[in-house]
Amino acid sequence: MEDFLKSVSEIMVEDVFTINHDEAINKALSIMRDYDISVLPVLRGRKVIGLIDRLRILETGFSPYTKAGSIAEPAASLKPDDTILDAARMLVALKFEALPVLDDKEELVGIVARYDIVKYTLDIKWLDEFKVKDVMSTNLITITPNESIGKARKLLINRGIRQLPVVDGNKLVGIISIRDILERMYSIKLKRARAGEVVGETEYIFSRPVKSIMSRPVFYVKVDDPLSRAGKIMVEEGFFSTPVVDKKGPAGIITRGDIVRLVASRILEIALPISFKGLENLQPHLVGLANVKISKTFNRIAKTLDLFEGSIVLKKQRVKGERNIYFVEVSAETARGVFSASEKSWDPIQALTGALKILEKQVEKAIVRKRDAKRKRKMHPI
Repeated sequence: MEDFLKSVSEIMVEDVFTINHDEAINKALSIMRDYDISVLPVLRGRKVIGLIDRLRILETGFSPYTKAGSIAEPAASLKPDDTILDAARMLVALKFEALPVLDDKEELVGIVARYDIVKYTLDIKWLDEFKVKDVMSTNLITITPNESIGKARKLLINRGIRQLPVVDGNKLVGIISIRDILERMYSIKLKRARAGEVVGETEYIFSRPVKSIMSRPVFYVKVDDPLSRAGKIMVEEGFFSTPVVDKKGPAGIITRGDIVRLVASRILEIALPISFKGLENLQPHLVGLANVKISKTFNRIAKTLDLFEGSIVLKKQRVKGERNIYFVEVSAETARGVFSASEKSWDPIQALTGALKILEKQVEKAIVRKRDAKRKRKMHPI
């Protein structure tokens, strides 16, 4: 699992397409269409104020001249040194397709999408150890070829999904996506000047059958296929999901989100001599996050100094009339001596993070002192 402790800077896209908050949605759609991207950060000046994606645009029933800032969804952000695991967990928790990466000045330096994490799992061949059936959802939402595009739009919005398998009887015959619907709506709204014409033609599009705009051929996987096959289809073909079939027909679906969720669910085992006391004082859903932060810090220390033993102690104290306060003590016994640090906070993860940062700075100073002493000896040999 050390692969997922690498920083998001290794997988993020640095050349990010953006849109200004006062620019129109038709420009956003042009960018999405021309460069086949699904999420755009919205900027005011040099600051990110939110994100827009195709689902958000479809949901709002846009006018071509709607300002991007008026429909942008506020989003959390990542830092370049956050881990890939951190990114996966945030994407799952916040249900975003992508998250911006901001530097210390809160300026945009990249973006990390579910696509990037899926591609990374393929590159390191991590998906090879799983089968499609280990991850697939059997709660398959489908539509028939003769049902209306309007119904497809409603299903996509209500379910928060981006693609619908089109099924005729027990046969998978196509896929309809948000992109397919937006392309038609976008074309109409740009070509028609009067609102009445736009509304009329949009209603006409929504009344047409799904088969008139669905995509073919359909890429799919089988229940017993390796999960890497599904990931490869989603990356190479640009799909958000891949239908799963068995002998009887469509049996489920796998999405990019399912693979990211699989990554996010990993609880790392620290393969270092580290003891952790007070784990019972940490809420269960924070254990994995604490594990990641501890692993990241002590792995760095182990790479620069011989690490003999590490220790983490977490204590919780109830302050009268207040909430719990958490005390964290960390130490590392190395070939260069013992380093220790402590921190406290109302937030246990914040206290842990603070203590670990202090510990790392102490180790860094010791390394610098050692390097300087070695340099002096070379300059002034005895």
